[in-house]
Amino acid sequence: HWLGVTQEEDAHQCLAMLDDITLDWVVFDHYAIDEKWQSLMKTSGAKVLAIDDLANRKHACDILLDHNPWPDVENRYHSWVPAGCQQLLGPRFALLRDSFSALRDHDLSVIKNQIVAFFSGTDPTGETLKLLHACQQFSTLPFNVVIVYGMANPRKEALLMEAVPEFIELVESLPDFETELACSRYAFGAAGVSAIERTCLRLPSTLVSVAENQRDMAEHLAKSGQYRYLGLSNITTASRYAQELSWLAEHWDALPLRLPESDIDGLGAERVVRAMENCQ
Repeated sequence: HWLGVTQEEDAHQCLAMLDDITLDWVVFDHYAIDEKWQSLMKTSGAKVLAIDDLANRKHACDILLDHNPWPDVENRYHSWVPAGCQQLLGPRFALLRDSFSALRDHDLSVIKNQIVAFFSGTDPTGETLKLLHACQQFSTLPFNVVIVYGMANPRKEALLMEAVPEFIELVESLPDFETELACSRYAFGAAGVSAIERTCLRLPSTLVSVAENQRDMAEHLAKSGQYRYLGLSNITTASRYAQELSWLAEHWDALPLRLPESDIDGLGAERVVRAMENCQ
C-alpha cells in the first residue's frame, strides 16, 4: 500500500520514465521495495544501492548502506544480500551534511549554557509537549532549554497555547540547527539519524526511542555509557522528563563538555561516493 501498485508495476513505471537516460546508479530508500524491484531496475544496466535499516527482506543490490549504530551490525545483512554485495555498515558511513565535519572540532570556548531538544520534524509520540510540561514544574534551572518542535508537529497548536517559562525558548525550527547543536552543552533527542548527528559533534545527550525500530539502537548506545536513556516513548512522561531535568541540574557543572572522539567524523557521504565510484 506504500507504493500504490505492485513492485513490478512501480519498477516498470520508473524504467519508462528513465528510458532516455543512461543510468550509472539507482539509489533507493524505501521499505516496500525488495529484490523484485531491484532486479528489474538492474535491467537498465545500472548498479543498485539500497539504503536500509530494517534487515527484514532480500535485496538484489550492488551496495547496501545502513549507517545506524546497531549492535552486531557486521552480521546484520548476511542472509539478506547477494554474494559480492558490498556492505557499508555503521555510522562511519553516515550521510551527514558537510557542515557536521566542519563543526566537529568547534571552539569549546563559545559553548552556550543551554540544552537543545528536538524529537524529529513530526514528533510522533508527543515528546516535545511532555518536556515542556516537565519544564513548567521548575521556577528556574541552571541552564536554558531550546525546544525545537518541528514544522510538521501535529501538536503545534497545543504547544503554542502552553505557558513557557523564562528559561525556555520554544521555536518551530532553527535557521542553522547544526551550528546551534555545536554551541550547546547538552541535548535531548530521538535515536536514529539525529543521534548520529549529535555523536558526530560529540554532544552529550539523553535519548528517547520514538519508534520501535529505534529501540535496539538506543539501548546499544546507552550501554556505551556515554548517553543517558529514558526508554521507549510509551513509558516517557512529563514526570520522567522532570526527573531527568533535576538530575541534569544537580550534575550540570560536572558534566563533560564533549564526549570522547569517535569514528563518526562527518565524512561518511564521501566514503559512500568512493565506494560507488570503485564498484566493479
